[in-house]
Amino acid sequence: MINCLKDNLELVSSAVPCGIQQNASLLINLDALEEREDIYSDNNGVWIQNACKTNYFTTTQTTDDHVLGSVTRVSREEQGDITVQKHSYVNKPC
Repeated sequence: MINCLKDNLELVSSAVPCGIQQNASLLINLDALEEREDIYSDNNGVWIQNACKTNYFTTTQTTDDHVLGSVTRVSREEQGDITVQKHSYVNKPC
């Protein structure tokens, strides 16, 4: 997933997905959106954030920024190259 914008652009959406009716994992190029907050508009009602977890990872990269091998989890932000935030939401009517 890390090299998708360079190697597998067809896997990355440049539009906000709408009307998703099943659990799904999506790769979205946030830089392609006019407003980053548009990602929260999925046409499925109101969502309430109930958790946010942050993890930090370090990588080995080539000179042209391709990630090689594995990504290793580290405990502190200062040690990491990548920050991953998982935002969990619940639909208000549920």
